[in-house]
Amino acid sequence: MLRVAQSTKAHVAWLQHVALAQVVGVSDEQISSLQEGRVAGEHFTTKEQVTLAFVDEVLQTPRVSDALFEQMWHVFTSREMVELLLVVGMSWMAGRVMTTFDLEPDSALRTRPLGMSHQQESEDFNDRRTGRSEIC
Repeated sequence: MLRVAQSTKAHVAWLQHVALAQVVGVSDEQISSLQEGRVAGEHFTTKEQVTLAFVDEVLQTPRVSDALFEQMWHVFTSREMVELLLVVGMSWMAGRVMTTFDLEPDSALRTRPLGMSHQQESEDFNDRRTGRSEIC
């Protein structure tokens, strides 16, 4: 998730997933390495490095190389690979929604100030994004 958020430049997704990553045990060193674009090395296991390489290729090319696909078969089942691919795709889509509409953390978390109606929130969003009254 962090790698996809970084690739799509979805700052909100990055912030949200850093917090989640820390909760599930991703180290500060790993997060820093990802943020700096360093995915190989001592901070990641072989399986994590293969996963990150797979995510990068999926995001950058229409087809994963045969060599990387072979490495994936050594660490994942076919079901796990499909699930990973679906997570990457859904995360890419969510990242594009966040960047296209300039979502801010409070918008992405679906919180609004007390007393603000959905209509007011929509108008505020439109004013921030385009100044237009309609998105479509």
